[in-house]
Amino acid sequence: MKVKLLSLSLIAVLSSTSAFATTINLRHEYMPDRDGDKHRDRISVSHRFDNGIGVSVEAKWRHDDDEFVRKMKSGGHEVGLSYNYKINNNFTIQPSYAADVSSSKTVHKFNIRGITKITDDWGASLRYRYGWDRPVSGDDSGYHQLNLVTDYKLSWGKVGVDLEYKDLESGKGGWKDKDRDHLINFFGEYSLLSSGWVPFVEVGALTFDKDGDGYKDDYAIRYRFGMKYSF
Repeated sequence: MKVKLLSLSLIAVLSSTSAFATTINLRHEYMPDRDGDKHRDRISVSHRFDNGIGVSVEAKWRHDDDEFVRKMKSGGHEVGLSYNYKINNNFTIQPSYAADVSSSKTVHKFNIRGITKITDDWGASLRYRYGWDRPVSGDDSGYHQLNLVTDYKLSWGKVGVDLEYKDLESGKGGWKDKDRDHLINFFGEYSLLSSGWVPFVEVGALTFDKDGDGYKDDYAIRYRFGMKYSF
């Protein structure tokens, strides 16, 4: 059923005759402090119809034992549905839902995002997410997450920052084993390639369990880079 859902979503995205905004996004992730799982990859395809409805599908995989490409394993997949409700030329409300499915669990992500255009070059968004974590075995759990993102357009591309705060209903597992966690992610992209492809980079600081004892009391750097193409 999960494979069928993924296939149908991909067909819907790729075969749409109302080509309003389709984006292909390829991304590699490298986190040197993450033992046995330093490399991760993702490919996503999304489409926004002219009536505001958006669909997306994403496939993820990992490289076990830090051997890039040689030991690739599925990291799961995600399918999503969203709607852009335009209040005016400067403000949009976007409710959305995504199902992030892996062999061990399914995470249902219920989101509401406000997107604003502060100036012609400066934009910002605020997203609230409720995540419902349903493991194959064990008890369900949930979390509340806020993301504040701001970006600024330059002559050659765009730069920005994403600030994330997460409240864990389990009451533990976050920063210093408390009920909250956070991260900061800087990003930039270059949009002047004649091919239309846009390369991008991200550098994030995440809370990290340095000693492997289940206690996050340090930070680790996560690097991401990739390419995206819209048509």
